[in-house]
Amino acid sequence: MSGYEYVSSVSLVNGSGLGLLSGFDNVDDVQLFKDKSTVSIKSINSLSKFFQSISIFQIESFIEISSIPIYFVLSKPFDVFTENEKTLDFFKKIVKLSDIDNNNKRYYGKIGLLSKCITTIEKIDNENFNKEKNFEILNDEIDKNDFYLLFMVRYHENKIKIQALPLYLTNFLKKKLKNIKKNHHQQQPLDSCIFIENDINIKIIDPLDKFLEKKKKKAVLTTTSTSSAKSLDDSFESIQKQQKQNNQIESKNKSFNLKKIDLPSFKKNLQNIILSELRLRGITNNNIDYKDLFYNTYKCTLFSFRKKLQTNQDIQIEQIQDTVEKLLNIFE
Repeated sequence: MSGYEYVSSVSLVNGSGLGLLSGFDNVDDVQLFKDKSTVSIKSINSLSKFFQSISIFQIESFIEISSIPIYFVLSKPFDVFTENEKTLDFFKKIVKLSDIDNNNKRYYGKIGLLSKCITTIEKIDNENFNKEKNFEILNDEIDKNDFYLLFMVRYHENKIKIQALPLYLTNFLKKKLKNIKKNHHQQQPLDSCIFIENDINIKIIDPLDKFLEKKKKKAVLTTTSTSSAKSLDDSFESIQKQQKQNNQIESKNKSFNLKKIDLPSFKKNLQNIILSELRLRGITNNNIDYKDLFYNTYKCTLFSFRKKLQTNQDIQIEQIQDTVEKLLNIFE
């Protein structure tokens, strides 16, 4: 097949009895291909070899694609092909249920089909697999429930195509736990611990840090007028005392606000999301534009959330992810 390289064939079983897919208890000949333009990407190659050792996935449920955190994604999606008529009918039904709307510039369907690996994997070439820093396997024997495929419908060049996005959920949690062990004295909750890839050496000058530092230096002292019944000396002494108290209170409040903003945690979330999105797009640190894309996306995202960070507003991961994706679409 021109432009594509064969990876593996998998089968789907409707073990959960999903009613919307009644009549499709078994779906065979789901062929996974990778775009030849991604052959040079090491993570894609290692993942392709790995998927040759697994063959059966159980259909779990339909899920809103945007609800999948981007840091669960292992690589760019595989393209799906089949020569089986029943399998073709199965994916035609998926297309109808995907809620795709290319007229509104939504190139991926809103709904995807999530399936988990149920093939028992006894052992893999762990030494070679661990060389890829993008996804580190911590054990020789992998839990069969760790790997998922998210089947998505894409509208591309006036054609409908099916893609399978590989996910590895437990790996992310393992990395989080490793991070907690390293930083146990900070007592960080699990959801606030985000891993950052080790091969990124980018010195970032944070404009938000500068802004907060300047604002802190320009703190305005407030004064409170005293009773007119007091003498001038008493009033002056009282004002000085009140100024000192107000200054101490203001300083405490500023320290408290800066602490509640939890800027380091926000930065780690942001860096991780940018790195994952770049990996998903096939942009590696060997790419000429890699550092520029990372730095500009990082800087612009920080700037876009500056008001929420200053006012200590809650910021959801989905909001950061959406901003990063939009910025990278512009920069690319």
